[in-house]
Amino acid sequence: MVLATAALVMLHGLALATGGSAATRTLAAILPALTDLDQALQVHGEAVRVAASDDGFVPVPGLPLPVAVPAQAAQTGGEALRHEAIAAMTRAVYRSGSGALQAEEAVARSTTPLTRSWLLDQALNLLTRTMHAHLALWRVPAVAAVTILAALLAMTTGWRRASVAVGSAVAAGALFATVVAALGWGAVLVLLSGSGDVTEAVLGRVTRDVAMMVIGTGLIVAVAATLMAAVGTLPRGDGRAASANLASPRLDGQ
Repeated sequence: MVLATAALVMLHGLALATGGSAATRTLAAILPALTDLDQALQVHGEAVRVAASDDGFVPVPGLPLPVAVPAQAAQTGGEALRHEAIAAMTRAVYRSGSGALQAEEAVARSTTPLTRSWLLDQALNLLTRTMHAHLALWRVPAVAAVTILAALLAMTTGWRRASVAVGSAVAAGALFATVVAALGWGAVLVLLSGSGDVTEAVLGRVTRDVAMMVIGTGLIVAVAATLMAAVGTLPRGDGRAASANLASPRLDGQ
């Protein structure tokens, strides 16, 4: 029950982190540095503005993935152009993951597990529409497992104590998932500490956002389950005894 709850909390937190709004926020924060967007706009911004027509889209050269921005944003330049370029890159990476990057250094990335390049690929592939769909699907058997185990635990301990037993188990599982997420976040920070490069910043941001989703989910579930267990410990009046006392009035003198 504890492990099943922990798995469900982690799956739900990951599903939240890879959802459209959360994932695009994270991607929008990491892609400018990862793709040298500001440098590309500084070099090619004027050419993009000149190439803009009254309507349609204008490609932005100098980036490791194909990016086209609305002509109006290209003509305006500045923050409008940068915003549209980030939005286009975010949509591409959320759709295709690390495969959206076409730079030579992206093609040459190492596939050796736990290397920095491998971790970067995993981080980008995590923040995708496909991964979000898989995580949402995997939650279904996790919910079913927790429900079945909760029912079995309630039958084992007795229905009167079910809220205490189930609530305690769920709270323990949620806290376990929270600790695992925090330790994973810390391990990534330790592994990458000292480099100070773009990869460290990108992996640190992705790990932080994902861990915070899992930690937040775990704390909410733990608090709710603790309250459920606390309610089960409240004393209950014996209604049958009270009814018996009313049915048998005391006779004076006896």
